[in-house]
Amino acid sequence: VQVLGSLRNLAEQPGTRQQFVATPACLAGVCAAMQQYPADYELQLNASRLLSKLSQHADVCAALCSNDDGGGGVGSSGQSALLPSAARELLARHRSREDLVLRLAFVLGNLAGRAEEARTAMFPDKPALDSVLAVLKFYQQESEAAAAAAASGEASQPAPRRDPGKVRDCLVKLVRLLANAAISAEVGRMCAGSRTCLRLLVTFVESKSIADNRELVSNSVAAINNLTYYMSTELASDMPERMLRVAQALSLLIQRADTDLLVEAIRPFGNLSREKAVRDWIVTSRIDEVLITLLDSSHEAVYSAAGILLNLVADPDKRQVLKKDGGVEKLISALTDLGQSDWQLACVICQALWNFTEGMTSCADSFGSEQTAQELISCLELFTDEEAVEESNRLAAGSDEDTFQHLQDVWESDFAYIGTHLLKRLRRHQSQFEPL
Repeated sequence: VQVLGSLRNLAEQPGTRQQFVATPACLAGVCAAMQQYPADYELQLNASRLLSKLSQHADVCAALCSNDDGGGGVGSSGQSALLPSAARELLARHRSREDLVLRLAFVLGNLAGRAEEARTAMFPDKPALDSVLAVLKFYQQESEAAAAAAASGEASQPAPRRDPGKVRDCLVKLVRLLANAAISAEVGRMCAGSRTCLRLLVTFVESKSIADNRELVSNSVAAINNLTYYMSTELASDMPERMLRVAQALSLLIQRADTDLLVEAIRPFGNLSREKAVRDWIVTSRIDEVLITLLDSSHEAVYSAAGILLNLVADPDKRQVLKKDGGVEKLISALTDLGQSDWQLACVICQALWNFTEGMTSCADSFGSEQTAQELISCLELFTDEEAVEESNRLAAGSDEDTFQHLQDVWESDFAYIGTHLLKRLRRHQSQFEPL
């Protein structure tokens, strides 16, 4: 215990991190001590404090997931590599000790954010996931109990068993852990298929105030966004209903979110809108109007909004969405202003416009005027001109040849095909009459 306390103090000193990394046997020894004395709270607390400090750095995370014990005799299999699963087990064992839970969850979240092997080691199967969800559920109940006591306002109410601030911090770190672990396709599918996991995340989004729990709400939205990538009927037959439930929860958040959180809350709809019931809900709840507004916002917001609109206007009965509030004009403006600096965004916008113009009879009918259609045609003519594109990419890349080649590759693989075919479609339906 004292040795671990001393190591923790050393980790606070500048330049010592590199020494820990250069001495694998030291990190392996820390991990071995955690595994050999799982019931010793003081030892685990000191070890987790040390690893909380060190695991914020990529080189330490790599060392903690390595099988190399440095020949120090700690274990031929590499004790550090066992840390993700061991720490998860310690999390469940000591779930009522919030100081330890907070630090273990932080360490696991750091590892999950950087290493695929750590994600799969933490959650090799459903029982492993359920053990962490049980800890998350425990602190969710503690949070609800504290909130109920505060809301009653009665002096006779007993004081909360735990510091509400520490309970909130534990929730923040546990949800962050799930969000990072779900980057793994294997773990992400497991989380997406878990009713308990989705229910807890939705609860945080719906019930927690942004003012008091902004980080928890933000982390929950990020976790939901990662899970939506894997949500399909292959995981569960009732997945469409679950996707709609998530969409409804996010809709409530959108109504009370500020600009930054609004963009985060919109992002999961990119995957959720693959389901028709969610697309119907987007229109019913007027989220489509929010999407049109976001087309005038930041680059990131435009990307998210355009991706959702792409799915939305694939339904013939929802194409009028782009005719409201200048939606189609805003898409064209975004393409014109941002397209040459982001060919992937240009591709998404063109795909949305391709769906929008499916079955069109004339440019004037689809775009409201020939002038609007001509603006799009002019933009596409420029963006599909190979010489002009090469010049634009050269200008954007400067002297960096790798960046230039990347821009050229993305233009060719992502944009050129859809941009060329959309241009051909528009030309076929362009009026031959010149306006006076």
